[in-house]
Amino acid sequence: MQKYENDWIVDVLDQSETYDLDYNYFQCGICRLCKDERCFELAHYLCQLDFVIVDIMGMKLKHTMILTHGDEYCDFKYSQK
Repeated sequence: MQKYENDWIVDVLDQSETYDLDYNYFQCGICRLCKDERCFELAHYLCQLDFVIVDIMGMKLKHTMILTHGDEYCDFKYSQK
């Protein structure tokens, strides 16, 4: 359920042998805000901060689908380094 217009909508997937955490984001608050403010091209760069934060946490992040590239959702696949 979406509380705010620019909320994130996410499915949390079951843990697999390959990934410790696995999420699919069907709506991103950053993408929505940037679109509303007519600066959608900035969303891709703001999303790159995810990789910095994950690295600081000692984990790895893999994406195969990304909303800012026009995909249906962003997949976030986290694993230990």
